[in-house]
Amino acid sequence: MSEGEKRMDEANKHKPLVVTVSPHIKSEESVSRIMWTVNISLLPAFIMGFYFFGPKALCVTALCIITAVLSEYAFTKSLKQKATINDGSAFLTGLLLGMNLPASLWSFNPFTIHIPIVASVVAIVITKQLFGGLGYNVFNPALVGRAFTLISSQGDDHMDCTDCRLPLHRCKNIRHPSWGIKRRGHGQTDRNLWRQGQPVYATSPRTQSGIHW
Repeated sequence: MSEGEKRMDEANKHKPLVVTVSPHIKSEESVSRIMWTVNISLLPAFIMGFYFFGPKALCVTALCIITAVLSEYAFTKSLKQKATINDGSAFLTGLLLGMNLPASLWSFNPFTIHIPIVASVVAIVITKQLFGGLGYNVFNPALVGRAFTLISSQGDDHMDCTDCRLPLHRCKNIRHPSWGIKRRGHGQTDRNLWRQGQPVYATSPRTQSGIHW
């Protein structure tokens, strides 16, 4: 045995070479910690959504979160896998989906509460779990759930992207000169009604369609 081989053999005895898959640079960050950090980071946006759209926004988002978590738990248990609901990814999907859906979906007449439930199941089961779970999904689960409900609810005013019914009296100090503010049911422009918090709707110059608020 040559001198070099002896040194290599001696080094291997004290410090063996360990070959592992990536990532090779490790830190204290975990999937659960990252997911819950993102959830906390979204709280300011969620609070503003609740401020602008009221309790219905809270109800729609809570329904999406609960359905997303339960869907992931049921799917993993049906395959006899370890439940992954504690990592916060299902919670995050439900939160993002709820913030993407119109608050007007929380309605019993017409009954549209089933739409957030269907969207959450599609997001978790079809878009995430059937692709292999967290990290293997090709598309964003929340956005796929939103797109699925939008496509399958064509003609439903509650799923119109331009019909979220933002109460303009909360934005009475906002000015947008290119938008004509009109009184609901009348043709005349009346910006004073907007400032007073009266029901109004805006007509977009780009779409030439009324956006009811």
